[in-house]
Amino acid sequence: MAQIGIVASLSARIGLLLLVAGSPRAETDTYIAEMKPAGSYAAGQQGTVDITLTPKGGYHISDVYPYKFRAGNPPDGVTYPKTTLSRADFDTSDGKGHFKFPFVAAHAGRFTVGGTFSLSVCSDANCLTDKAGLEVPVDVK
Repeated sequence: MAQIGIVASLSARIGLLLLVAGSPRAETDTYIAEMKPAGSYAAGQQGTVDITLTPKGGYHISDVYPYKFRAGNPPDGVTYPKTTLSRADFDTSDGKGHFKFPFVAAHAGRFTVGGTFSLSVCSDANCLTDKAGLEVPVDVK
């Protein structure tokens, strides 16, 4: 029995590590967190990428959780005008959660932008919290 508990605990930790590693999408039984490019980008001008939290399986966006997105280290040639997005930046008007993460690229090229999304989804029985490392490549002209 103890071995099953160890395996379950290890599996949960590996799953968390996979969610924290950067990718454009993190998905569990209770949510999907995604980061996507939003339109076209020009060198020297601020652009944004969309971060969306979609609850699944009877879960919903928490009314009180302090949602946060904290930028990772920017690649060379990119700056983040706002390195931390907070609950005040989080739009929940459609039942999903949305952040618009701003960046500025100094020159044309392909860059990967991202960071860590601290999130929560709730059901009638409980609330779950998690962190998802999200990053996405953007093409700047």
